[in-house]
Amino acid sequence: QSQRQGLGACALSWIEDSARAEKARNVWVAASDFNAGAIRLYERHGFARVAVIDSLVSDGRDEVLLRKRL
Repeated sequence: QSQRQGLGACALSWIEDSARAEKARNVWVAASDFNAGAIRLYERHGFARVAVIDSLVSDGRDEVLLRKRL
């Protein structure tokens, strides 16, 4: 189990730093609606929900699209 060890935060930091270096305006992530832990992680790190995509990965399951403005 890798939860609560800071790996997600470390990965997000690296992704954000890389995006800033490329002058990106946003970082986008998507998480399955049943993955509350991932959604909480993203929201704790400044991501905001912007859309729900119906049945993108599998029928009957939605994906939550989140964005962080840089």
